[in-house]
Amino acid sequence: MVNASHCENVKVMGRGILDGSGYRTWGGGTAYIPLQFDFCDNVEIRDIIALNPNAWVLNSLSSKNEIIDGVRIVSSRPNGDGITLQSCENILVQNCFV
Repeated sequence: MVNASHCENVKVMGRGILDGSGYRTWGGGTAYIPLQFDFCDNVEIRDIIALNPNAWVLNSLSSKNEIIDGVRIVSSRPNGDGITLQSCENILVQNCFV
């Protein structure tokens, strides 16, 4: 998992797979968010696959100037959903499959 707080110029790129299959389904327990960025500036996430997460895949809180491109989320689990942007500015989401 990738977590950043109060960081600048962060890049997560490549053809990697973040596989959440080993984590129990979230049901009031611990939610593991594979990509978490809080209060960050200039974040770029490209060409990452998230498989069976037990929580949101990508969460950004109060971040700005972010590019989310080519992210693919594949899940049949409850709560294993998408991209959450909270109080963010200047965010581009493109070419994603959720």
